[in-house]
Amino acid sequence: MKLTVTVPSIILGVPVPGSVNPYIAAPIAVLEADVSLEKCKTPQLKLGSLRGLEGLISRFWETLTRGLNVELCGSLNVLNSGSLDSLPLGGLYASLTSTLVYALSRAHGERPAPSDIVELSKPAEPFEADESWELALEALRYSSATGKPIAYRGVLEVYEFEGFTLKVEARGRAESFKPRVSPESIGYSLYGALIHLAGSMVLEASIMLRDGGSPLKVLEAYKPLHEAVALAVWGLTPSSGQCIWAPAIPGYFDLICVVA
Repeated sequence: MKLTVTVPSIILGVPVPGSVNPYIAAPIAVLEADVSLEKCKTPQLKLGSLRGLEGLISRFWETLTRGLNVELCGSLNVLNSGSLDSLPLGGLYASLTSTLVYALSRAHGERPAPSDIVELSKPAEPFEADESWELALEALRYSSATGKPIAYRGVLEVYEFEGFTLKVEARGRAESFKPRVSPESIGYSLYGALIHLAGSMVLEASIMLRDGGSPLKVLEAYKPLHEAVALAVWGLTPSSGQCIWAPAIPGYFDLICVVA
C-alpha cells in the first residue's frame, strides 16, 4: 500500500507541565511511504532508516497491535528517504506512526477520521508524558492526518486554517527533559501566569491567522514570547534569525527555521 505522508511541525506553542494549552501545527513536507501488512503470530515491524526513530516506532506498533488484539506484522519504507534530514523529529514520528494506524484501519475495511487516528494512537505511545507534551503530539498527528495547518487543543477544539503557507525545515535538536520551574519553586500564582502567557500567545496568534494574517509575520510577532517561555521552562537559549525551538517527542525539541 503506497501512501502519501504529510509531515508537520509545531510552529507556535511550548509545553508547560500541568497545562492544557493549545498549539499551532502546520504541514512542512510530504513523503511517500510503502506499507505492507500480513498475518503473523508475533507482531513485528520492519523499518528502513528513520533518523533513530526505529525503536520508538517499533514499540508503538507492538503496543498498538497488542492493544487491538490483532496479529499482524508490517513493514514501512519511506520511498524518498533522502529528504529526512531536514524534517523535524516530532513531525516525522507523529506522521509515520499515524500512517501505521491508518494502514491498520484500512486493512480492517475502515477509513479513520483524523480524530480516530489521534485517539487510537494515544494508548500506543512508547513513553509517558505530561499532558502538555501529549497535546503537542496530538496536534502533530491531527495536522498530518488532515494535511492542514491547525490550532489544536484537543479533538473537540480544532481550527483548520485556510490559505496558510510557510516553508520550514529542521536544523537542529535539543534534549531538555527536566523543567527548570514548577509551582512549588516559583509559586502557584506566578506559575499560573506562565501557563496563561503560553496559552494566550497561541490563542492570539490563531486569531490573527484566522483573520488573514501572514504566517511569517505572525510567527515573527510571537517569537519573543515563545522563546521566553522555552527559556524559562526548559532552559532553551533563544535562536537567531527566523528559528524557534518546537516541541518534538517528549523531552526533545526541534530547531525549526523558516526558509525562503
